[in-house]
Amino acid sequence: MTRALRYIGALTAVLLSLLAGITAGAQDSGPTTRSLYYLGPDGDGITQVFQYVLGGDDEPRQITSADSDVRAYGASHDGLSVAYVAGDQLWLQPIDAESAEALAPVTDIHFASGPVFDPDDAYIAYANDGVWLFDLTARETVQLLKDVPLDANGSNMPDFRLYEPAQFVRDADGAVSGLIVNVGVWEWQTPGIYDLEAGELTLLEGQVHTRALPLSSGKLLLYGNGGVAGEMSLSLVDGIESFDDRRVIVDFADVSSFTLFAEKAVEIQPDTVRVVGSALIPPGDSHTAFVFDVSLTDNTVSDPILLTLGEDPSVNVVAGAISPDGALMAVYTNATYTPTGAISGTLSLIDLTTGEIIESGLPDEVSTLVWQS
Repeated sequence: MTRALRYIGALTAVLLSLLAGITAGAQDSGPTTRSLYYLGPDGDGITQVFQYVLGGDDEPRQITSADSDVRAYGASHDGLSVAYVAGDQLWLQPIDAESAEALAPVTDIHFASGPVFDPDDAYIAYANDGVWLFDLTARETVQLLKDVPLDANGSNMPDFRLYEPAQFVRDADGAVSGLIVNVGVWEWQTPGIYDLEAGELTLLEGQVHTRALPLSSGKLLLYGNGGVAGEMSLSLVDGIESFDDRRVIVDFADVSSFTLFAEKAVEIQPDTVRVVGSALIPPGDSHTAFVFDVSLTDNTVSDPILLTLGEDPSVNVVAGAISPDGALMAVYTNATYTPTGAISGTLSLIDLTTGEIIESGLPDEVSTLVWQS
């Protein structure tokens, strides 16, 4: 039976009652400090990476000192460095060092994702006319995947591929075994899994979902759908070796009578995932998001909540990154996109566990917020 969604029209009212609506995996953020990064201009107007600690006393700190705009970046898991792309190079910037190290050339700027560190911070996957893997110990790089661009006459549409690294995958024993890759195909994007040992890529075929989330159990949650294609559901696979053997665990028709487009997911505790996305609510005169939690032990879903993120449909509002614990979500208002797909706009931070709008201390206009894992 379809559940009745609790809908609250004003954002303030939503936030005040949010804690009661989302119970699975909720945590008290209290005085917790969280480190995040963002792109913003330095004193000379050059886009740099800045670090900021929510809940701390310090001002945002400039991390990079690039000579040209930083186009994309990623943070190491140990919090000691960032990798970024600027001036046709991949750079490594230690947090406490003045200068960066040039690692490898990057000549292709048509990508949206930044460099990705593996969980042990031993490798960096990055995009450059495909996907490359840089070994931080050997200081060597190797290409894993090569893009297949579209011919001038479009005759190779079925073979068109644009690859971007998304996230490394650990197996059930904790070893890094694969790399999730976002794959641009003709008029769609699908996730793929690159098996690092076998050197093989497996795609999710059939325009089913757009994203894959690695779980602590070694399994992967498949999600992501839109107005063009995609199933209104969540699916699960047992691991990278069974990526093409998925099973539906949640049907959105059993969750809501409205059309739901799943866009983000994060494992907030073992076998509990928070899912966030857009809800299509007639007559479409506001920006509406939904939030619910899924227990993967029994495939049950918490009572969903609808959030009105903006009343004016002419103002572009985009939900940004969710913190690793699922407590905070970034929202960009008056959002725009750079040529490489980075989101920029007026940023708000919403605490999903207490119902507060966080006074972040960030500049009014920021781009590409990334949470410290």
